[in-house]
Amino acid sequence: QIFGECITIWLLTQYEALGRPSSIQLVEIGPGRGTLICDVLRSAANLPGVGEEFFNALFSNNTTAHVAGGVHLVEVSHNLRHSQMEALTKLSQSIITKGEGKDNSVCGDKEEDNQQQSYNLHFVPWKSAREKRVELESLMANIYAKVSNKNDEIDAEYMKNIVLEEKDKAQIKGFSNADVDNDTRRENALRVEWHDSLSSVPTTSNPHSSREQEESTPKPIPTFIIGQEIMDALPVHSFRKSENGWREQMVDVAIRDDEDDYGANNINANTGRVDEMSNSKKPRFRIVMSPDVTPALKTLLHVDDEGKVKDDHSSTLNNAPVGTVMEVCPEAIVLAQDIAIRIDECSGAAIIVDYGLEGSKDSIRAFRRHEQVDVLSTPGEVDITADVDFAALRDAINSGLEKIRNTGIDSKSNGQNAKGDLAMAFGPTTQGQFLASMGAMERTIALIEKDETTDEQAEALYDALERLVTPEQMGERYKVMAIAKKKDGIFEPPGFS
Repeated sequence: QIFGECITIWLLTQYEALGRPSSIQLVEIGPGRGTLICDVLRSAANLPGVGEEFFNALFSNNTTAHVAGGVHLVEVSHNLRHSQMEALTKLSQSIITKGEGKDNSVCGDKEEDNQQQSYNLHFVPWKSAREKRVELESLMANIYAKVSNKNDEIDAEYMKNIVLEEKDKAQIKGFSNADVDNDTRRENALRVEWHDSLSSVPTTSNPHSSREQEESTPKPIPTFIIGQEIMDALPVHSFRKSENGWREQMVDVAIRDDEDDYGANNINANTGRVDEMSNSKKPRFRIVMSPDVTPALKTLLHVDDEGKVKDDHSSTLNNAPVGTVMEVCPEAIVLAQDIAIRIDECSGAAIIVDYGLEGSKDSIRAFRRHEQVDVLSTPGEVDITADVDFAALRDAINSGLEKIRNTGIDSKSNGQNAKGDLAMAFGPTTQGQFLASMGAMERTIALIEKDETTDEQAEALYDALERLVTPEQMGERYKVMAIAKKKDGIFEPPGFS
């Protein structure tokens, strides 16, 4: 609760810096079981003034499905999506009255002029992988049919028109009126929509407009993004300094001999016979270094054919001792840049929380049932993770995006983004420092001092605070980074000055 409240306070500072816009959207990347998104919504809804305004700005009077606004969850696991849906449903039932008698039609209550107002909570249904494949096959078949009947040259504009036609017919993402509950067409609904990637989260009021509607430019909606423990789960490339220069560490399959003697342990319990496979060669995984320079080395570490770095960091990396390990996560870098570009275009802010450091080291490890295990043991059944290099993410935004912004974003935003009005990365700061700056200590004390707080609850609150902020636990290990615009082009976001 304390952690979620602190994240909410920071989001509200950014919301207020934008002038409290009347329409916004909230995005969480990797929501897990939905705990944090529920804490943020609960905290905002229960905070008079700016919190209530933030909460109400998530609601939309737009009856068109699949538009910006509301809550968007980036999650690929269908099982976790159902867990998130259950958590949000329980939240709606705890902070809001039961409204009009439908389990999924309540989201909040608010008393105005002695009258209670109830809101609708609408979960936008999603398609299964099979449904998506069938839809894509149908779309491609229609495109091929149209292309085969056209004698003129096929250009990008023609292909765009075909796709728009098929989107209009299929109501892109495939929901007919029969698939959408009639209750979702009503006003004041908090829409919750799931996505496979951030790129599919809409940015404007009507992202799937037909060609007739393209003349009017939809207005981008301010977007607030949360990413907690998502970067560490993305795949990394691991490079090691060898006597022959930098090489990539890779997974190889080795064949080993099982040299165990035949004995009681080799007897098949079902047949009573010696297992014939027990003395054969068996495959196993192992970590090896690439014999030569790989494409990833050239692209990510900028090395030459001899494994020597040739960019601005050449002296540091080339002089590193043999055995030094560097890890690079290109997907995290791209995701951080995508978030910054989205904030450039829509305004808003993002908060990233993860364990890591400023720099890179040999950190790849695996866990199973809360215990650390070998990375190559039982593939597919262990959680593999690596420390986040926050310096790389910060540099990718503050330096790496400069060329992209100069060529793409200025033209895309019609010159609205002056150089001083672009999203930047701030931090990282430690989680302990960030939570303290957001009032975690004061909030915990206030909760403990409530008359209704029991001794057991007070002890639990103290233990939770200690776990979150002390250096020995999560306070130093976890870092927090913000992606936002400076207020008035001058002031850095709270917690990062």
